[in-house]
Amino acid sequence: MASTLSVSELMATPEFKKLTERQASFVLKYLVSGKRTGVGDAIGAAAVAYKTKDSKSARAFSYELLGSKNIRAVLDVYYGRPPLDPLDGLVIVLRQHLKRSEKTLKLIEQHLADKENRRANA
Repeated sequence: MASTLSVSELMATPEFKKLTERQASFVLKYLVSGKRTGVGDAIGAAAVAYKTKDSKSARAFSYELLGSKNIRAVLDVYYGRPPLDPLDGLVIVLRQHLKRSEKTLKLIEQHLADKENRRANA
């Protein structure tokens, strides 16, 4: 996705100024890697910005950072995307929760059915 701003213009935005030093470092490294390869390297950017011990930690940080509302806001400005409506985020979380609840309910129903079958066969 092409940018609508230069990096220096982005750094002057109110959204970018809300970032911590490490978050700003992550965003800049992420954007630079994206310019080189066409795809931002969130794991590599997290590893450098947060000086992680291993790739597993960098991967975890990268997911957390890309999910951060402040970082998302900066990337939205940079790429000229409309900001995510806060309710959209809530809907995503609720859908994930419902999926987990449905799986849990199915497991409980299966357990009860197995228990009833064992009782009937005893």
